[in-house]
Amino acid sequence: LIEERESKSKHLQFVSGVHSTSYWCSVMAFDFLKTSIILILIFIWFPIFQIESYSGINLGAIALLLFLSCWTSLQISYVSSLLFSTTLVAFSSLVSFYIL
Repeated sequence: LIEERESKSKHLQFVSGVHSTSYWCSVMAFDFLKTSIILILIFIWFPIFQIESYSGINLGAIALLLFLSCWTSLQISYVSSLLFSTTLVAFSSLVSFYIL
């Protein structure tokens, strides 16, 4: 989002007639799709390593936990993108925030 603001591509889309609701819905859908692909790859790896904690009855709870944490991290990234002016500072700040 910050790169789009820096390169003015978001402004160009709005000037060309894209409605703000469709813009934000498409951004969220694309980010959610990327996150879902990563989560699917994670769940493919769980049976390969055969870790007992990540299988059986715990798998549903882990799936829900990972899904919700990814969803909330996307929302935090959207809101915090308004606070930063450069991509590098935003990335390093958000990574530090997520680690803490």
